[in-house]
Amino acid sequence: MEKESCIVGMVKAWAVVTLESLVNHAIAEALNNKVLAIMAIEYPSQITDKLRIGKSARSELAKKIIILSDSVEQNTKIISLADKLADTRNLIVHDKPFSVIDHGEGEFEIEYFRSRGEDSNEQFRYEDLQVFYEDCDSIRDYILTKTGPDSLEISSSFSSLFNS
Repeated sequence: MEKESCIVGMVKAWAVVTLESLVNHAIAEALNNKVLAIMAIEYPSQITDKLRIGKSARSELAKKIIILSDSVEQNTKIISLADKLADTRNLIVHDKPFSVIDHGEGEFEIEYFRSRGEDSNEQFRYEDLQVFYEDCDSIRDYILTKTGPDSLEISSSFSSLFNS
């Protein structure tokens, strides 16, 4: 079970990193100024704080989506979802293995030290990926609506990867 949780956790983390990369590319295309694009990508909190927009957003992913929205009405559902996905990524990426117990025959148990977020012993399961990928697709689709029709050519969804 621990192996499955580790592998599914890595898949989830990479999916969120992919969304972060996608929003970075969309911002770079949308902003016609290299310095502004770099600021928006590298320091989204400075921009949202200065402009007093997106106060409910906690994650950089959510703040970048707000910047990409260009102060047009913000979709609170998408912002909340982006925060949730970023929290999941941070939970996975910033956990520190504290001790590893080898049970033999390839089975092991890891006790984690949580350095960010709330203490959780969440086990990630393969069957949870479908809902997770649907959440990723919601963010992906929103980002793509904020770009031109030919700007980012993405032919498959996260959910289609699960069904392959």
